[in-house]
Amino acid sequence: MKGKRGPLFVFVGCATSVSLISFSSKQGTLPTQFLETKDHIPPQATPTPVIPVPESKSALFRDRKIMQYENRLRAFSTPDKIFRYFSTLKHAQTGELYMTPADFIRALTPGLRQPEGLGLDSYYEFDLSTDRIVLNLSLEDDSIFFKLGNSGLLAFPDFIFLMTVLSTPVRSFQIAFQMFDLNGDGEVDTEEFDVVYRLMQAHSSAVKGTAEVNLKAASASDALGLYFFGPELKGKLTVEKFLDFHQQINNEITRIEFSQKDDLNIGLITAEDFAELLTSYIGADDDRTIQTRKRVKSKFGSTPSVSLEDYMDFYRFCNSISDIDVALSFYHVAGAAIDRDTLEHLASKVAGVNLNSHLVDIIFEIFDENGDQHLERKEFVSVLQQRMARGLVRPKDTGFIKSIIALYRCSVKAVEMKSKQWKRREMSSVWGSHE
Repeated sequence: MKGKRGPLFVFVGCATSVSLISFSSKQGTLPTQFLETKDHIPPQATPTPVIPVPESKSALFRDRKIMQYENRLRAFSTPDKIFRYFSTLKHAQTGELYMTPADFIRALTPGLRQPEGLGLDSYYEFDLSTDRIVLNLSLEDDSIFFKLGNSGLLAFPDFIFLMTVLSTPVRSFQIAFQMFDLNGDGEVDTEEFDVVYRLMQAHSSAVKGTAEVNLKAASASDALGLYFFGPELKGKLTVEKFLDFHQQINNEITRIEFSQKDDLNIGLITAEDFAELLTSYIGADDDRTIQTRKRVKSKFGSTPSVSLEDYMDFYRFCNSISDIDVALSFYHVAGAAIDRDTLEHLASKVAGVNLNSHLVDIIFEIFDENGDQHLERKEFVSVLQQRMARGLVRPKDTGFIKSIIALYRCSVKAVEMKSKQWKRREMSSVWGSHE
């Protein structure tokens, strides 16, 4: 049975005393969920009743504007800027930035606010000689994040690697491995994998098109090299091992998504939380999405009722969305409606998942806006496809290349206008000579 670490203590130095940690812009200390020392162990949190304080309209307006800005940043900014904005930790000596797994999820998921006071050029600094980092997440002992970088923390190359892996279809990796498997044994060495990775990086809409990626993260991190190829990097990597790694990454991210909504740490989230996780990639601040979540909350209340097992089953269902879409098209051609029984049957036969009836009720409340107890196939499939893509299918180049393209278009328009003016003058002179 796999053990769990929660909270997880990741040692990065010999701690002797609590040192003063500073923001880049203001003084402060690392919160206890990030820091502990040999002489200072953070006490276990004691649950206390939370008294809701009504927010003012100005505060709600400010929060919504910040959320909209962060959503635009996720969708259109370069990977380097996304990493710098959503990272929360900075090495005091080297200045290198790090993400926790929770930071990475926040960088992907629309609607998840960056902690107050953190963002571009504002981080918690830590000193390797005095501090040790605490990742306040219930991760498995063999968590894939421990294989990525420095004790579960993600540096920029690790961030780019994850973005590349998550934004590249499994089938593309299979084809790339076959291309560079010269002897046909189904294995690649470290140099061949580096070529495969660069190829995937070049075709990934999530990371291509920025000079920072090419300079800072052209190859996978050293920790991944050790994991895939052994301590001397002389091993071989099979496509099966890599696809298993790909699946582990997706499973772990899905679990962390769930845990971030499980505020009470009881293994359950509310129906509204589930609706928010499902619809976050189609417009977290969209009025229609907000109304959908309100409708779900109105029907199912605020009592946690969706378990981690239910959520993982739904993720596995979404993972088969291409096959589900084909099956749904057969029903559509046959004139059959997509009702609850049909959805549960497809989940069982096509995806091999038995969806909880309560979860099916929530799904229908989300998608069945007219209350006819049927799903509209195109919208249902489209939302699940966007959910599985995690917003990584759109180009994220707002830097030098985009400026050059804009300049080129302006130049073309200017040349066309000059050409038209020249032609008018030529025609005027011709007609004038005839007269």
